[in-house]
Amino acid sequence: MSINKNLQFVLSSYSKIINQCNLGLENVYFYILNNNCKYYLFIDTISQKIKLFNQTLSVTKYFELVNTEITDKFLLFEGYLYKNSLLLSDILYKDNPEISNYNTRYYKILFKYVEILKNLHINDLTINLHPLIESIEMLSFFKNHFQYKDSICSIEKIPLVDNFTKTKINLNNETSSDLLPMKIIKTNLSDVYFVKDFKDIDKGILYVKTIKESLYLKDLFKFKTCLYLDCKYNTKFSKWQIVNNKFNS
Repeated sequence: MSINKNLQFVLSSYSKIINQCNLGLENVYFYILNNNCKYYLFIDTISQKIKLFNQTLSVTKYFELVNTEITDKFLLFEGYLYKNSLLLSDILYKDNPEISNYNTRYYKILFKYVEILKNLHINDLTINLHPLIESIEMLSFFKNHFQYKDSICSIEKIPLVDNFTKTKINLNNETSSDLLPMKIIKTNLSDVYFVKDFKDIDKGILYVKTIKESLYLKDLFKFKTCLYLDCKYNTKFSKWQIVNNKFNS
């Protein structure tokens, strides 16, 4: 079988895994700040080849697989390409795949393979692990310290429970329908909260739509003066407003 036929088999198996995911549950989220250049790395030890391709397949490269410690027949990884550096953020398929939460996939499974892939000689391409942000409060810190910070334009939001259900957030389009994690700051005035983005840039005053929303915020800020919350830009009022399943159903 050719590498492309083997890849079709892997993608079909991956689709079946996605359909078994638990959707619609309350979640803990992880975040990956990225350059929106998502790539996939398919390793086929049967044909001894590697295929690197982007989401639209407009860029596809093939490499020979030599001198590897990998024993799996097929492996499919996901990551982001920064110049000649591929930083892997997830493993989508391995032989006898098990559905596990993202925390396990990243820290146990992906970490193990990246240590092997670092030693592969794939032309001038280097492979490493993509940094993961476990707390929304760390977004600003990471943005200022990431090696490729100048190319960041997107956030990938990954739930712990839902396995492969991921949300892409475009940081360059604040009037989009995407949710963005925003810094909400309490003031001394009732229902008045300042909004800042993850770069700490002022975004005006939070739009508080209903009494239910007002009481929810009041309870959240009972013992805090600043929180990061998922927000959506309200184009009608040109303000940010929080989004929560409790009152956005």
